[in-house]
Amino acid sequence: MGLSRDVGAMELAGVDLIRVKALADGRLNRAQAAQFIGCAPRTLSLWQFQGRGPRSVLIAGRRWYFLRDLEHWIASEAVG
Repeated sequence: MGLSRDVGAMELAGVDLIRVKALADGRLNRAQAAQFIGCAPRTLSLWQFQGRGPRSVLIAGRRWYFLRDLEHWIASEAVG
């Protein structure tokens, strides 16, 4: 798969640090992406089906989320 790196994100309302492993290109699988934004993987699956939530891509039959897209989505949700 490639090298991975630890990525941390602060919760908007608190100071809890969440660590997930992202691939070198910034990809996260659905479970990692859900942990990063603080929801259940099933919620991300439902949002993807409904055309909502952060942008994701299908690569070789697996759903991937890019870290930059998750951060952008979090920022847009905090503003809106």
